[in-house]
Amino acid sequence: MTDELALGNHSGNTVEKAPFEELLPREKKILRRIPYVKFYGMREDGFYTIHIVDGYMDKAKSIIKKHIPGYRFNFVPWRKEERIQLLGCTGTPLHIREKHNPTPEFIFSQYGTLGGLASNTIDQNVYALTASHVVTATRNPSLRQEFITWSKEDQSDMCPIGREVPYQIPLILDPNDPLDSIVLSGDDDYDDGDDDEEPQYDIALIQISDQHQDIKQQCEPCSKCCTRKPKIKELFEAKVTKLGSIPSNTNGKIVSLASGGEIETDNKRAWCPNLVVIRSETDDATFSEPGDSGTIVQIQNGSTPGDHSPSCYMIFAGWGVESSYNTWGCPVSLAFNLNDALDELKKQSGDKKEFKLSCCKSTNQEAIANQIKNNNSINQKNVKEYGKQPKTHEEIDQSLVKSIETCKISYRSLTSRMNGKIHPNTSDL
Repeated sequence: MTDELALGNHSGNTVEKAPFEELLPREKKILRRIPYVKFYGMREDGFYTIHIVDGYMDKAKSIIKKHIPGYRFNFVPWRKEERIQLLGCTGTPLHIREKHNPTPEFIFSQYGTLGGLASNTIDQNVYALTASHVVTATRNPSLRQEFITWSKEDQSDMCPIGREVPYQIPLILDPNDPLDSIVLSGDDDYDDGDDDEEPQYDIALIQISDQHQDIKQQCEPCSKCCTRKPKIKELFEAKVTKLGSIPSNTNGKIVSLASGGEIETDNKRAWCPNLVVIRSETDDATFSEPGDSGTIVQIQNGSTPGDHSPSCYMIFAGWGVESSYNTWGCPVSLAFNLNDALDELKKQSGDKKEFKLSCCKSTNQEAIANQIKNNNSINQKNVKEYGKQPKTHEEIDQSLVKSIETCKISYRSLTSRMNGKIHPNTSDL
């Protein structure tokens, strides 16, 4: 669909907004109050896309054009099957178990992702960061439950990390379907003031028990990581990488920011403003698998000093394959600014505790070192099982030719036994 300029009531007096000019708080509230609007966001060219329930396009457009003049909007239909949902239970493992059952069977579906570590500046406690809905999935405070994690595929290094969740911001859910409860028209008055919308976060801090000093010692609170909110153009130009991952394997990019939309969970809905939308850098890859809730992503660009990450976000929701092809052509993830969320958690402590994320630089370096170690291990295994490892292009070609000739001989031997028949295409192998 083409962009359409919203002219308001008096087209002659409307001044067109420049690209990358963010909607005012009052204008964002208007979009939220229109029940047919499911999502909006600024795309890479600086103009907004608005997702409207299919069948209500003309009605919603007339309201938007009247009350939010001057912007160029791209209106796209929100299909019947489209959903933005909280991500489920995969990624860096985080699970809950009852304390009297310390040796569970193999866990095939963990509850969520342990995104990283943080500490506060007052009592030096260390916390594991994750999404709030991950913590509350099956948690029962009346039971003696504990959170556990592991890093090896066989789960042989499974260990508990703690029981308490002293700081948490859950999503505020609306139990009603907006289309059933609100009826609006183009004549309604939408003047809700210029105050910012109440922020929505989905974050929890699990306190690492004192008995797990080995985990607490891994936290290196950093004054250079997760300290600011980047400018709009910085975000569009930056690479997005999962914290503690190898950049070449997990690069993503932001395709929409200053976004807001309706998140669905358990037949309820939550309106979340100030989000970014992330997709993989390559068309055939997925940046976040379903279940990556709690994953911390870092923004890396030319202005980032060294390997520190002053701008970090937390993934908590996603647009599935069947829902996202309409707009972006691939699955996408939604994330909120982690620094803003940690500041909000600071308010829960009465502004007494400032939470600092563990250094992204050292976490990334550790991930790279582990990757090199794993690659060396694989190479040594290949050398042991298959002989000398080819090092040059000529040696690789010779190895391939030798393998093909071996396959030809094996194929001829096999086919010669099949009723004396030799297939004519053997030479094509």
